[in-house]
Amino acid sequence: MGFDKEQFNREKFNPRTKAVSVPELQQWFGDNEQPTWTVRGLDAVGMARVRAAAQSNQAIVDLAEMLASATGQDRQQALKGLMDLDGDNLPEEHLRRLELLILGSADPVCDRSLAKKIAKVYPVVFSRLTNEILTLTGLGYEPGKPQSSGEIPASATP
Repeated sequence: MGFDKEQFNREKFNPRTKAVSVPELQQWFGDNEQPTWTVRGLDAVGMARVRAAAQSNQAIVDLAEMLASATGQDRQQALKGLMDLDGDNLPEEHLRRLELLILGSADPVCDRSLAKKIAKVYPVVFSRLTNEILTLTGLGYEPGKPQSSGEIPASATP
C-alpha cells in the first residue's frame, strides 16, 4: 500500500507531553502538590532555535560589547546584565540545553532567568528535564490524541 499521505495530512497532531517528577524542588510547590514539571516535545522550528542558541547568544554579546565599548566597562557589564546575556564563557551544549528548557517547558512556563537558575543550582534536574524534552521530540507529535480541556501555554522566549 505504501505511505498514505492524504490520511497523514488529515491527521490532527499534538505535541507529546510528560509530567516529570522533580522531588528536589518540592519546597517550591504547594504542600499538597506533587512536584512535577511538565515538558513537551519540540517541532523542527523549535529544534532549529535550540541549535542556533549559542550563535544567537554570541551575536548579541558581540553587539552589546560593540555598543558599549565607547562608554566603558561598567556600562558594558550593565548592558549585558540588562539583556541577561551569558558572554562567551559557556559551552555551546549548555546554551542549547537552556533553550531546550525554555521552549520545552509547558508547566511551569520557563524563561531564561529560571532556566539558568535551575541549571546552576539543580544541574541534575536540569539534565533530566532537557533529556525528557529531547526524548519527546524524538518521538514526534502524537497523532489523533484528543486535545485537553486547556491548551498548554508556550514558554516565554528570551
